Amino acid sequence: MSKLPNIGTSIFTVMSKMAAEHDAINLSQGFPNFPVDNVLTDIVIHLAKENVYQYLPTAGYSPLLSNIALLVKNSYKRIILPTTEILVTAGATQVIFATIQALVQTDDEVIILDPSYDCYEAPILLCNAKPVRVSLNDDYTPNWDTIENACSVNTKIMIINSPHNPTGKILTQSDFEILEFLLQKYSEIIVLSDEVYEYITFENTHISAHTPKSTEPLRHGFLIWKIISRHRLENRLSRGSGIFNE
Repeated sequence: MSKLPNIGTSIFTVMSKMAAEHDAINLSQGFPNFPVDNVLTDIVIHLAKENVYQYLPTAGYSPLLSNIALLVKNSYKRIILPTTEILVTAGATQVIFATIQALVQTDDEVIILDPSYDCYEAPILLCNAKPVRVSLNDDYTPNWDTIENACSVNTKIMIINSPHNPTGKILTQSDFEILEFLLQKYSEIIVLSDEVYEYITFENTHISAHTPKSTEPLRHGFLIWKIISRHRLENRLSRGSGIFNE
């Protein structure tokens, strides 16, 4: 018997199947409809002919770690240590799973803001922990009063997601200020900030958990930001990276 009998088929599988059955345009997943750039294929062909087949370091390929650190510095003016604060995974879902599995214990609680990415819940349940679901407002902004009421001494992680999946809603500077105030009251809560679509924004600028004004003292005190990023090349290769305070 499955350990997760109530976890059904992914919504992506359901929607893609329906799109195929009805010959419909599939807006539920980011399927590329253009060829791979020749630069990328040339790199893959070149490396396939080299003797590059050994296991890489567990945290990730050293030059890639350095480039992710440089990207974060250029994007958010934050200095991170490539050797101790970055973990490269096979996609963002894996680093979300690994983070929750590493930090959450039996009977802990994890706050999820709904609607939400459907892969948050399974790793929580596998820890024998409790997902605490809090609905966003009708306009998909966070209801901070409701979120605060959901916090308790058992809350281990709060998952935030901006730009939001599936609506694209972006957290504001005011949201981060309220969040930081809330974390002063519940200093043991770890924030897992899912920012996989950080570079896909339009009218409003994305504000990262790297950049709130008061992040610096919180980072050195009790708050650990968990940043999940997905970097794509022509939408064909996907890698996840987690950035963690040492």
